[in-house]
Amino acid sequence: DLAPVLGRGDEARATVEGLNAALTMAAQAQDTDAVRSASVDILDFVDVERDWLREHPPADCYAAAHGAASAMLDAYATAADGFIDWTETGGGFGGLVALGAAVEAADLARAAFTSFVAALEATTCPG
Repeated sequence: DLAPVLGRGDEARATVEGLNAALTMAAQAQDTDAVRSASVDILDFVDVERDWLREHPPADCYAAAHGAASAMLDAYATAADGFIDWTETGGGFGGLVALGAAVEAADLARAAFTSFVAALEATTCPG
């Protein structure tokens, strides 16, 4: 049955958008405490969603969406880890390399999110 998967995907999409906004606002303000908090929230979300994906192996008709969700979660975990690394530098000029790496990872995560949404929207199952 595809309905639970699509419902879960819609929930994930809304959650990711909220997490993105929180992290973006914190990073723009260069608030290392808020960046760390938003990054931990992302890692918590990733853990819960990875568990759900493991517990719900895909039917053939939505395997692409399942795979795209997994790739998105991996990308978001990498970005969150990168922002946590940046917070450990204390910010400022000393943290520019770490910040650059985190921003690059965030761009890849956004692209993975876009791919996930496209895969989810393209999912159709017979019956």
